[in-house]
Amino acid sequence: MEVCGDLNYFKQLLRTARAIDDNVIPKLNALTTRADRAESCRTFFQTLEEAYTERSSMIRQCLALFDGRIAESKAQRAMLTQGPQTAAAGTIVALDSQIRTDEMMKRQIQSEQTIEDIVRSRTHDVFASRCRGVPGTAAHIWAVDAASGSS
Repeated sequence: MEVCGDLNYFKQLLRTARAIDDNVIPKLNALTTRADRAESCRTFFQTLEEAYTERSSMIRQCLALFDGRIAESKAQRAMLTQGPQTAAAGTIVALDSQIRTDEMMKRQIQSEQTIEDIVRSRTHDVFASRCRGVPGTAAHIWAVDAASGSS
């Protein structure tokens, strides 16, 4: 995934995608003054659900990409150091450098997952206070995505 290779671009995409969460209070204040509050809450909830799905997917894909790259680099390094012919030291150093870089990128993406969980929690608190008891606003999108944080 091209987005994953450029950390600044990745973070900018997430910041842009989190705009809906940044504006949740004014948006919900406008919704709760309407006569059709329940429908407005459901519509806004669907918008939040789509945004969360998109962001979680992007984070999971990037984590999977770096997990794969790290595993591949470690396997290559192991083959080079355990084979009958030892590889040039420069090749091993380059692999070690790539592994460190990929591990650093993975940690940064995991950090973005932590930020995502905090943003989601804060949005939930505001949403729950303004749209309490509205049918069709299931709690499943507020839960921390255990699959993405377990790497």
